[in-house]
Amino acid sequence: MIPAALGLAMLIAGCSTAPAREPVLPEPSFVQTNSAECSALWSNGVDIPKAEYEPRPYGWSIVRIDVERGVVTDVEILDGSPRKVIDAPTLEHFRKVRFLSLGSAHGCIIRHKWG
Repeated sequence: MIPAALGLAMLIAGCSTAPAREPVLPEPSFVQTNSAECSALWSNGVDIPKAEYEPRPYGWSIVRIDVERGVVTDVEILDGSPRKVIDAPTLEHFRKVRFLSLGSAHGCIIRHKWG
């Protein structure tokens, strides 16, 4: 059996060697105006599947999407922070989104917050 002091020392040492959390930069303050066709995508709601990500992402992203008959066909991350943390889950997330209006639009800008 490991003595309590040794176990505590191992726990502290393990915690201190965890990677540092990436800093989140402030979001840009610009306001992007979407076309009427982008706004119409939301008219009947949106199906956003719940997903579990490990480790849990945090931060924000701004993406440009193209949608055909309610299905996201292209996703481009325009900006985000921290990029190492949010890029992969952001792409996966938006590829699964379905717009119930079954509309189509191109170049729609969406802000997304993680965390």
